[in-house]
Amino acid sequence: MVLDYGDISEIMKPILENFLDHYHLNESLALENPTSEEVARWIFKKIKPLLPTLNTIILEETCTSRCSYSE
Repeated sequence: MVLDYGDISEIMKPILENFLDHYHLNESLALENPTSEEVARWIFKKIKPLLPTLNTIILEETCTSRCSYSE
């Protein structure tokens, strides 16, 4: 294990609660067009300073629809 899931959860919980869960993403993320790709990029930029070893965000909409963002 490279990073404890508890550490990831601690970082992601406020982001999920304050921006993503039960929000209109156009408003909460201030994105003109909150596509999955843009939301993945937004999440990456938000948590990269807190997780310096972060390489990629994978966002799954359904079991057959997903996207990833890397820098």
